[in-house]
Amino acid sequence: MRSDHTPRPDRRASREPADPGQAPDSDPASREPADRGEPAAGAGSADRPWLRSFRAAAVVWLVTHTGYAVLTFFAFFQSDRPLPKSVARAFANWGNWDAQWFVWIAQHGYTGYHGKDIDEERSAAFFPLYSLLIKLLSYLTWQPVVAAVIIAFAAQLGAFTILHRLTERELDRGTAGRTLWYLVAFPTGFYLGLTYNVSLFLLLMLGSLYLMRRGTWWGAAVLGALATATRSSALLLVVPFCFEYLRQREFQLRRIRGDAAWITLIPAGIVSYAVYCWYIFGDPLKFVHAQALWFRERDWPWIGIYQTLKILFTSPNVLGNDVRNFVDLGAVIFVSVMLVLGFAGPWRWRRDQWFLALFGVASVLFIISFPSSDVINRVPLLSAGRLSLEAFPAFVIAARIGRNQSFDRAFMFIGVLLQGLWFTHFLLHHFIG
Repeated sequence: MRSDHTPRPDRRASREPADPGQAPDSDPASREPADRGEPAAGAGSADRPWLRSFRAAAVVWLVTHTGYAVLTFFAFFQSDRPLPKSVARAFANWGNWDAQWFVWIAQHGYTGYHGKDIDEERSAAFFPLYSLLIKLLSYLTWQPVVAAVIIAFAAQLGAFTILHRLTERELDRGTAGRTLWYLVAFPTGFYLGLTYNVSLFLLLMLGSLYLMRRGTWWGAAVLGALATATRSSALLLVVPFCFEYLRQREFQLRRIRGDAAWITLIPAGIVSYAVYCWYIFGDPLKFVHAQALWFRERDWPWIGIYQTLKILFTSPNVLGNDVRNFVDLGAVIFVSVMLVLGFAGPWRWRRDQWFLALFGVASVLFIISFPSSDVINRVPLLSAGRLSLEAFPAFVIAARIGRNQSFDRAFMFIGVLLQGLWFTHFLLHHFIG
């Protein structure tokens, strides 16, 4: 414990130096200190911020995966499903649903399904980078599933490290730590630890945003290009790129230099995939057209929310698909409210931090602009619970509010309780989020 005679380190000394050429923002809110009362970085670790962030990320990673392992052991005892024949088979349930597609694509490619035309058509909806990495690593592990697990776990640990470092740099260490816990405690947070491409996308996206803040435009663009080879929503990175680039030049067009052209590299991942689809399917937009086979259609952002509310109020069935509707709608409402509070309220972002807020808003709009038209399952906001994890700035705002002990305890208790239920549901081959 800090003694009463130990001098408190200067907050400003614990923060990284400002980006070269960055002018102070004229907004009074931008000159306010970060959350008062939070512990600043200690003098002994001020020169090792990345190590500090890695340790924080490793603790969260270890605790959550231990919990998932314990829950996996007990999940089948209260179910009418037969018990797994081995420990390995029990943990294989971490790769249910979409996770199987990434492994299958790594093994067979997009057209190697032995006459299953519908699978070949639907496979194009899954972007290639995660499967490509599985394919490459499987030459060492021999088993694609093992490679998928290693990549997902490493990506999650890396994403948590960058998120902690970015949040600590922008705000403070207390908020950074809570952000990690809130993200994994969210009811659908277990997807970050499974063999999905969620953590890989989060890693690349956060790395790109961090480098934007540092003014390393080429690095931000390269990671952005890799992100667009992972998920199409990574194209949204052009929004914070434009804003942050112009902000660092005080929004003066005459100060724009040639390094602004790096933004054109961000779509390279999706362009490369389009060329590949043209080669193997004869259709460069095959990944777009494949969405229709998954009942995805572009529509106004409010349509999916309206349809979900209509289903919940007119044909309630809490033991059926309405559970999924509650999960997806609840996730959208939560991140939307947090993002609004990020612009108006005591926890709002400073104007020089709006590149994060804008990315969060763009992410939510993207998620709800492609509702599901499946008339059988009737889940308009399908997968919104999982995809809401990408709107990480909402969890940063929640972490700032979490300085209030009552909010912090309520969030963690409710989040962990619901996640335990949803994860058990997932292990028993029921789709959630």
